[in-house]
Amino acid sequence: MRALLFAVLLLGSCHRTPGPQAPITREVLDAGGGDPAVVSPQAMRHWFLEHRRFASHIAEDCREIKDHPPGWVDRTEEKVCAAAFEAGMQAAGSDEEELP
Repeated sequence: MRALLFAVLLLGSCHRTPGPQAPITREVLDAGGGDPAVVSPQAMRHWFLEHRRFASHIAEDCREIKDHPPGWVDRTEEKVCAAAFEAGMQAAGSDEEELP
């Protein structure tokens, strides 16, 4: 009985501790974009559309990372970069539509 209780307690206490955040995801969190690990891609894209200058900054950082192996190190970072790229493309498309 003790062995079973010990095993249950041991396995119940196991949980994944989050590792250190990548600089890009940390920057988004610090800027008020929420925790990129839990924010939906749509919400992140919407936030970037409201903060276009910051989105361009993040997209530039993402280009630098993407060009150097090993590429995308973190799934959350990949989600942030995709949202920044999409917000940049949507912003560019809306800017073109406004031209006479």
